[in-house]
Amino acid sequence: MDLPRNLHDCYFFYYSTCKKGTNCEYRHEPAALGHEKTCKLWAEGKCYNRTCTMRHMKIEKPRSATPCFWEDQPGGCRKPHCVFQHKIPKPAQPTTSNVGVPVQPAAAAAAANAAAAHLMHSTSAAVVLDYNYATLLPRII
Repeated sequence: MDLPRNLHDCYFFYYSTCKKGTNCEYRHEPAALGHEKTCKLWAEGKCYNRTCTMRHMKIEKPRSATPCFWEDQPGGCRKPHCVFQHKIPKPAQPTTSNVGVPVQPAAAAAAANAAAAHLMHSTSAAVVLDYNYATLLPRII
């Protein structure tokens, strides 16, 4: 039994841009972007996990050994998860694993507000205006 197309990787999504977007019948799994290892269970026809972080495609030649064509072009390589080889390493991309995590704990925020109140008396007018706006914002909302 062959796996359905939605369990096979979309070549265009992983190596360039898929123009079909959400209408594409193949798998578009962001967590697998940049990975070059094929899922062993998928290769055996046993992986039904659409969100598997491994690749669901046979990889004949590792793209990481092939130089990126776009890196030397005027605009440079703009693909955040480009799997091709780059002379200058791509910066790490932020993950969505920290969505919903507070930026600053309440105790640290209170300490920052106290420090800002102290600075209000010893800094320029521009800083005072920023501080006043920051203290009024919670009252407006």
